[in-house]
Amino acid sequence: MKTSTFKFNKYFFQLIADEHHVVSLNRVDHQELIIHPEHQRWIKDINDYESGLKKRFDWNIQFSNTEFQKKVFMALQSIPYGETRTYHEVAIMIQQPKAARAVGQAISKNPVLIVIPCHRVLAKHGLGGFSSGLDLKESLLSHEHHQ
Repeated sequence: MKTSTFKFNKYFFQLIADEHHVVSLNRVDHQELIIHPEHQRWIKDINDYESGLKKRFDWNIQFSNTEFQKKVFMALQSIPYGETRTYHEVAIMIQQPKAARAVGQAISKNPVLIVIPCHRVLAKHGLGGFSSGLDLKESLLSHEHHQ
């Protein structure tokens, strides 16, 4: 596994991947920019997302999450670009309508931000939470609504 650090919008992200699988993409504090050559394709995808050219990702992600969390992540990937769902709606999508809180907990374990679009999930009356900061969630939602 190798680590790359790059800038997306005004935020710094760290990508951890081998030649074929991504393990994580997460926001980090300001760091030195380092991009490994084998990570270029994934960073290009993020840059294309930022410029509005890419709206879906087909990355090979190596999960180390529970089966329930993986089920939630798959549901999140079906939420169309520029649209949002509530935690309850995601619970219905995975056919567990009483699991809205568990969905929220699963989402907080998302290993690959943006690609697994947890920013598209809102609370019934507001933004809800976001493990990488509400400023980033608002920025991603605004970006998608203005494309």
